[in-house]
Amino acid sequence: MSATETNIIKLLERIAASPSDNRLWDAQDVANYLNMKKGPVANTVLPRPDFPCAIRIAGKGHPKWEPKEVKAWARSFKEKRVG
Repeated sequence: MSATETNIIKLLERIAASPSDNRLWDAQDVANYLNMKKGPVANTVLPRPDFPCAIRIAGKGHPKWEPKEVKAWARSFKEKRVG
């Protein structure tokens, strides 16, 4: 296999592993998006009162979040330029 083919396969694997905006995210997806480990996200980010509310299908199961809400929440911390 050529170096180009290897790089293409690695890129496709990364794309396949990345969370899609067409599905709800779980805690691991949120952690991946924030470039953090799942434990700290579960302990410090998800419980924040300003973090988007979780979705639980039929009131059961693991919590899920809408990607657009998580992304908007993260963008709310964007620093303002001074000067």
